[in-house]
Amino acid sequence: MSASLRVQTLGMFRVWLGNEPLPSVVWKREKAQRLFQFLITVRLNDSHQMLPKERITAELWPTLDAGRADRDFKVALNALNDALEPHRPVRTLSTFVTRHGLAYGLDPDAAIAIDAEEFRLGLRDAARLERDDPSATIDAYRDALDCYAGDYLPDALYEDWASLERERLQTLYLTGAMRLAALLLDEGGYQEAIHLCQPVLMIDRYWEEAYRLMMLSHALRGNRPLALSVYEGVPRRAARQPGSLGTRGCRPVGRLRARAGHAASHRRADQPDVAHPATAERGPAGERILRRVRRGADSAPALPAGAAGERPGRAHRAA
Repeated sequence: MSASLRVQTLGMFRVWLGNEPLPSVVWKREKAQRLFQFLITVRLNDSHQMLPKERITAELWPTLDAGRADRDFKVALNALNDALEPHRPVRTLSTFVTRHGLAYGLDPDAAIAIDAEEFRLGLRDAARLERDDPSATIDAYRDALDCYAGDYLPDALYEDWASLERERLQTLYLTGAMRLAALLLDEGGYQEAIHLCQPVLMIDRYWEEAYRLMMLSHALRGNRPLALSVYEGVPRRAARQPGSLGTRGCRPVGRLRARAGHAASHRRADQPDVAHPATAERGPAGERILRRVRRGADSAPALPAGAAGERPGRAHRAA
């Protein structure tokens, strides 16, 4: 049976050889671990890409002179091969790291499962299901988002080559979570939508779509005070950006507003329409979304706790 690797890059860095986790001591040298992480990052962008040794050393150790970088690369590569294949016979080729001339990379045919790749492919499949099998879309987005356990390679926080991939994967998570939240709103899953928005705002407090969907979720549950509380928490920078707070990509808003409006009821006498004190500062876009929230909250029927469509679940779902 051929050897296989499973690599966790999201939230923390861990490697399994077959079913056995590799202890951190097997790396012997930090540079061996960094070399493997760099090759993993290259593979995520192009599974067949090979990079010249000079390019690899320039990315990993830019301050070293050519001679020192060449020596450190050889030592790191040997330590990496020993960590991944401790029982590999002497003078045999590595199963996982391949070489063509002076170019190196991970073997595209090697059995290497990477959580970041599973996450990215899961989101792609979920988007495809929206066209081909809408009924399976929500679960597909849930499964994909469950792969995202945190930032990419957090122990390589200041490495430029890791930062680019980290930002790309983070943006995929933010947009995927918001897409799932919008789909859940259409199905009445208001509480789960709220729980999806909360970690998004922990990552990026200026992500306007999360505020918009949280306000709509609270409003459609009939909780006007919480909807207004979310509005009051919108940072000034997000509120002042052109087209912010619901003026961008508002097709789901229209559907939800219409659905809430069909059950319209008169405003109670003890709920006067008081203007938000920051409305003038936040501009016309802020006023529009606040009016939407107020109209939606007043017209949407209150839902009992645990209403249909609200599913408890994993880390990003309601508790």
